[in-house]
Amino acid sequence: MVESSSAAVASAISSNSNSCESSPSKDSTVSAAERSKRQWKYQEKQKLRQVLSPLQYHITQEKGTEKPHSGAYVKLFETGNYTCVVCGQRVFSSEHKYPSHCGWATFYNTADQASINTGSTNGSGIQSSESLSGNTGSCVERAIDTFDGLVRMEVKCSKCGAHLGHVFDDGPKKYGGERYCVNSAALKFIPSSQVNTQTQ
Repeated sequence: MVESSSAAVASAISSNSNSCESSPSKDSTVSAAERSKRQWKYQEKQKLRQVLSPLQYHITQEKGTEKPHSGAYVKLFETGNYTCVVCGQRVFSSEHKYPSHCGWATFYNTADQASINTGSTNGSGIQSSESLSGNTGSCVERAIDTFDGLVRMEVKCSKCGAHLGHVFDDGPKKYGGERYCVNSAALKFIPSSQVNTQTQ
């Protein structure tokens, strides 16, 4: 797997694009402001294609899923933090990781379980979220996902909206009963030793 740097992604997103890219087809029924918004989103997607691997892009931007047991972090239990591969926000911790044997990296909590956003999506995946705790600082958002014909609870990065995976209600009962089933390609692992070095 090609491991991209979150810093490189952030730089690509914030930089000005001078490339001649074809614009999305114009719809005369939408306002100029909406067309401008769509063009901006299109350009941002093109920047991400340059810094993410094809698999990382497919999963985080197109709600793709890794093949079972193929992810780099499925069997990793080293101490550290898991960040969003797109924007670098901390979303999970090794403290909450456990071997569920489902085929994907699994956690029973997020990095800040006390505040999780929930909402629903329309056909295009746009979320309308509400905070369960009233805290808008949550690291992940939940959204009803009907993307592939199934009704599931999607988990997304609250900072950039990247698709991470899904959450189910069959996790360890003693920790609340939830199982966050996450694609390794949507994450970047930061070992505790590296975190400690950076904070000194």
